[in-house]
Amino acid sequence: MSTYIDRLCQLQVEINSELNDLKGAIGNRPSEFALFEKLFNNSWKKLKSSFGKFLREFGEESRKYVATYERELKEEITGFRSNFGIPSLESIDGLTHTSSAQDVYHNFLKQMRIQFLRKLSSLDDVLEKLAERMREDVVDILIVQGELLGLSDKGGASSLEKLIDLLPHESECLKHGFNTLLNFDISYSTFLLPQIRDYLNKAISELEKKPLSPTSKSVEEIRQVIMISYEEIISGCEEVITNTIQVPPRLFYTTVEEFIDNIIYSEDAQSEWRVLLYENRYQVWNVFNEMREFDRLKQKWQQLITNVEAVNANIEGMP
Repeated sequence: MSTYIDRLCQLQVEINSELNDLKGAIGNRPSEFALFEKLFNNSWKKLKSSFGKFLREFGEESRKYVATYERELKEEITGFRSNFGIPSLESIDGLTHTSSAQDVYHNFLKQMRIQFLRKLSSLDDVLEKLAERMREDVVDILIVQGELLGLSDKGGASSLEKLIDLLPHESECLKHGFNTLLNFDISYSTFLLPQIRDYLNKAISELEKKPLSPTSKSVEEIRQVIMISYEEIISGCEEVITNTIQVPPRLFYTTVEEFIDNIIYSEDAQSEWRVLLYENRYQVWNVFNEMREFDRLKQKWQQLITNVEAVNANIEGMP
């Protein structure tokens, strides 16, 4: 009998020894905070370097914007030249039966202004597409180099809106930068319409001062004056447009510069990025999910060991 008891005691000692070994078998993981700091610092360096490079190269990129914008402008003007008809002799003759030649001429000038400005309003679509292209170029860097793929997998305005919603309340630098890019608006009516309309008003006013007497002007002569005025006005508009061709890319560049200044170079920008990424570290870096799972498994493993130790201790207390 004593032999069995001795053997049982020996097994108990062996089990305790094995349990002690098992306690340390699962090991310990690295410090979560230390790992975060390492990952964040690498991310910050990449983000800062990438946006510095992007801004240096954006001058060249903005010239592509100019090319797109200029091509669309030329197409609109060409389309206007093709589709806006000079009144026929019959039409002018009919109008002069009920209106003076001067009134016919003045009405033509006003209708030309209305239709030309209306034609150019289609540039809003072009400008908005260029603005969204700019946002997408910037957001691509932001998401990839800023390690934000886990927070947003889209580009452009939708990503910015989502990121703004995730910003901690105190993130003034990031909020201002993101909103600057998100709310950037450029339209035909904000920069080109005032200048074109101003030119047209002045040009038409000068042309209207030139007298047209129905008794001294034939229908052919009235039409000739209309054609000359038409070419003069359109050519003048083209000159105004040429002088403003650099406005959109300058606006794009200054917007990108303002964005980068706030999210990279502002005094509190780095600390705001640190808070944002730390609060969302499980979505940004999968390694933190692995660490959390490790902690869960370790706790479960330790509980199993504790249970076995309790059973083994009960054996010791057996009679």
